[in-house]
Amino acid sequence: MRRDHRPYYIKKAFLKFSEFYVNHFLRPQLEFLGKGFTFVRPWNVEIFGSPIEIGEYVNVVASADWKVRLAVWSEKRDLGRIRIGDYCLISPGVRIGSAHEIIIGNNCMMASCVYITDSDWHDVYNRITIGKTAPIQI
Repeated sequence: MRRDHRPYYIKKAFLKFSEFYVNHFLRPQLEFLGKGFTFVRPWNVEIFGSPIEIGEYVNVVASADWKVRLAVWSEKRDLGRIRIGDYCLISPGVRIGSAHEIIIGNNCMMASCVYITDSDWHDVYNRITIGKTAPIQI
């Protein structure tokens, strides 16, 4: 593990800037964001669609080469939802794409480059429609 040689006041300022970024740019795109969150490099988190809910004390780690992507895309109204429980860890490169519903329970850890989706995103014969969907609960 790398040692952080930054002076404490610079580290504290960097964490305050990250918190400002989350509250100013990411929170308005989310349906709910619980307290005690930690986003490491939040400018590498991409959020598309709604509703996306993130529970309390969730840690999201992103990097420039492995962005975290949360996307909701559905052809039908009232379908498509991502719900992440409390005390979860999302590692760099995680992609979650929902056309129906994805629920990740409390205390879950997602390894780097995990891709969770509830659809195959195309039909066998008609490549334009989303295709079969089914809810996922972890």
